[in-house]
Amino acid sequence: MIETERLYLRNWREGDAETFERHTNTRGVMRWLGGVKSPEIIHEVVNKRLAGWQEELGFTFWAVERREDGELLGFCGLKLADDPGSPVEGMTDTAPSMAWGSEPSF
Repeated sequence: MIETERLYLRNWREGDAETFERHTNTRGVMRWLGGVKSPEIIHEVVNKRLAGWQEELGFTFWAVERREDGELLGFCGLKLADDPGSPVEGMTDTAPSMAWGSEPSF
């Protein structure tokens, strides 16, 4: 969808929910997104909500994949602020703690 020198910003695909859960569903990352979620909720969000927004609204978060090794690093994009208790509004991004401290991706 969008390519930079180091990243692909792409639509979500089969298998991304498992990787997303493993890398980003941690207290450190999810503290700004309503807290750690159950595996079932993560799968529903990735496989239904994000795909549904793309279909219904024409936009969603994109999966952020490192070009070098194909690792799913997180997401970025536009979001409707619809999660109770979440302070996230407008544009946002997140990355797993393994990517924190590295030089900016974009």
